[in-house]
Amino acid sequence: MLKESPPQPTVLIVDRDLGLLFWLGAIFTKAGCRTIPAFDCGQAVSLMRKLGVQLALVVVSPELVEVAWMIRTLRLSNGHFSVVTIADDDTDADSTIQAKMTLKRPRVGESISGEDWLDRVQEVLRLRYTYTGTERNV
Repeated sequence: MLKESPPQPTVLIVDRDLGLLFWLGAIFTKAGCRTIPAFDCGQAVSLMRKLGVQLALVVVSPELVEVAWMIRTLRLSNGHFSVVTIADDDTDADSTIQAKMTLKRPRVGESISGEDWLDRVQEVLRLRYTYTGTERNV
């Protein structure tokens, strides 16, 4: 009898930067996740209502309009999922989001390594299952 493989965790990635949105999607896919990209919070909620999938993780830019509303709305229909923010060096943390971790957005012109980010993403996925109550920056 064949053993069923565990389901892929679904990750919703919400950011205005098209390049980063799809680049992160590719890295999460390489890490074994199913990804859903969205450009803004309204689109993210609409997509999740249409798709009806269970989220494991939401990766979101905290400066997006209505981000706290999006997370509250998704929790009503999705239950528990972890939140990771994508932040610039000068982005203030939104305490209403309660992110488990913050990924630092690469600066313009900064050389970024896919392998380095894959390591960061894998740490995010590990922390999803071992939450200690403190936010981490990677």
